[in-house]
Formats: sequence, C-alpha cells, structure tokens
Amino acid sequence: MKCSHASDIIQEIKETIAELKSYEVDEKTQSYFAKFLVAYISGCYEEIIESILNEWSCKFHSPEISSYISATLDLQFRNPKTEKIVETLGRFNNSWGKEISNLPAVNKEGLDALVDWKNSLVHQGNITVTLRQVEDFFTRSIKIMEKIDEIVLSEYSINPESNDS
Repeated sequence: MKCSHASDIIQEIKETIAELKSYEVDEKTQSYFAKFLVAYISGCYEEIIESILNEWSCKFHSPEISSYISATLDLQFRNPKTEKIVETLGRFNNSWGKEISNLPAVNKEGLDALVDWKNSLVHQGNITVTLRQVEDFFTRSIKIMEKIDEIVLSEYSINPESNDS
C-alpha cells in the first residue's frame, strides 16, 4: 500500500488476529475475541480510509483543504459499509466510487458483514460470530482497503489537473 499508516494498521490487524488465534481458550472466550475483532477492524477501516484521503489531500499543499477533509470525515464518516464508501469516494471523484462498486461481491459482502456485526454488537448487545468467520471476512474485505489506496493515491489522482470529478 502507498499509505504507510494504512499499511501499518492492516499489519496490526493481522498480528492481532494471529495472536488471538494462538491462545488455547474455551469457545466462550474465543467468541469474546471475535466480538472484539469485529469492533476493532471496523474502527480500523474508518481510520484507514481517513488516512488515505488525508494523505491524498496533503499532496495539494493546502492546509485548509486537508483540515476540511479531515474534520468532515471525522464527523460524518462512520460505519464504512460499501455503499457509504462508494458515496464518499464519489464525492471526490466519480470514478473512485465506481471502481469500488465494481469490486467482486465477495469483497463487499465481507466488509458489510463486519460493519453489520459491529452495529449489532453495539446496538443489540450480542452477536454470534467466530474467530474463523471474522478472519475470513477480514481477508475478503481488505481488498477494498487496498483498492482505495491504489486508486486514491495513484499518480493520476494526485495530479489535480487530470482529475475528472
């Protein structure tokens, strides 16, 4: 990934999953680990997307633009399901949103499931999910984060004169 902060976060998620899987614990404790991961990964995805967009905005050497983007995302960009990502990226550049829309359903379903689980956990208090499921859906959904990094931080995207908003 081009955004080093996003890359670091993804690596932390992978290490956390590996560490939690390494513990020999009962099924109930594993369920708690899975629930923790659901909330953790969902929050990390928010941070990854914000980091990528903030890095992109810094390329324009305008602290005002960077500040506005950061503040707007911080206030309005939560629970990054595929539809919300497409909508947000489309506000920057229509083709960015379309590229995410065109990703395989398996990737989008992985992301949306993690966010749905997180919302159910927060609002309903309980979900039934395993470490294996969380890891599987993380593996599927990480492709979306990688694609966002690729399209937003490409040389084409950074050159404002060639940007087709």
